Amino acid sequence: MAKKQWDKHNDIANQRIAKIAQNNGWTAQEAEQIVQSMQGSKEQAAFTSLAYNGVRAPKMTAAWLKGDRVTARQELLYRSNSNSVAGFAARRLAEANLLTGDPTTWSEEERARWEAIERSTEAQEYRARYPKTFPPSPNKEPSSTKPNRDTQSKTDEKNKEQNKDNPAPQESTDKDKAAPLSTEARSTLLTGPQPSPQSLDQQAKLDPAQQKLAALYPTMYPDYKPEPPPPPSSAELERKEQELKRLKALYPTMFPNEMTGP
Repeated sequence: MAKKQWDKHNDIANQRIAKIAQNNGWTAQEAEQIVQSMQGSKEQAAFTSLAYNGVRAPKMTAAWLKGDRVTARQELLYRSNSNSVAGFAARRLAEANLLTGDPTTWSEEERARWEAIERSTEAQEYRARYPKTFPPSPNKEPSSTKPNRDTQSKTDEKNKEQNKDNPAPQESTDKDKAAPLSTEARSTLLTGPQPSPQSLDQQAKLDPAQQKLAALYPTMYPDYKPEPPPPPSSAELERKEQELKRLKALYPTMFPNEMTGP
C-alpha cells in the first residue's frame, strides 16, 4: 500500500509545506530548498503520513518551519486528532516523534517549555483518554498503597514455589532495547534530514541546501560551524576599487568628501 500511495501523498505534503512556507515569508526558492532538503528524512515520512490521513496542520507546519519544535509537537500531538480516534492518537505520536525527535534530547529551554505543556489540563486530559498510547502522566503521584507485610511474604513464597522450575527471563540489555528517536537537525530544520551517518557539519559542507538550513535555523544545528569565507583575492580587491572609482566619477554628489576644486 505504501508503494502505491507514497508518491501521491508525498507530493501533496511537499506542496502544502511550500505553500505554508511562502505564506510565512519564505521566498519560492527557499520553500523549494526546504522541500528538497527533506527527501529521505524522518520529517518527510511524518508529513507524508499526515497527508495520507488528510491532516493539513498549518499551525504545526508554520511552527516547524520557524524552528519551534515545542509548538510543532504540541499542535501535532494534542491538536490534530479532531475525531478523537485512538488509532489516530497513536499515529500522531509516531509522527511527532519523527518530526521533532525525543523531547529529552532538546535544549534546556525547550524541555522546560515542553514540560509546562505536559502539565497543562489540555495535555493531561488528552493523554488520559488514550492510556494505551501514552504512558502515565509524569506528574501523577505514585500510589502510596502498600501490601501488608504478611500478605506480601505469602505472595513471595507462592511465586517462588511456582517459578522454581522456570528461571526468570533475563532483563533486556540496552542493546536489545529500541533506541530513542533522536532530534536531528532538519532531519532535525528542523529536528532535522539525516539520510547518512555523517555528522551534521559534514553533511552541511557537502550539501548546499543543508548549509542554507543551518544558517536559517542555527539552534537546530548546534554542531554546525560554517567555514569562514575565503579572503578576497587581489584581483577581486582591484575590481572593487575600480568599481568604486567609476561610481565616484558618475555620482560625485554621493561622495562629497571626494569632491575637489570648484
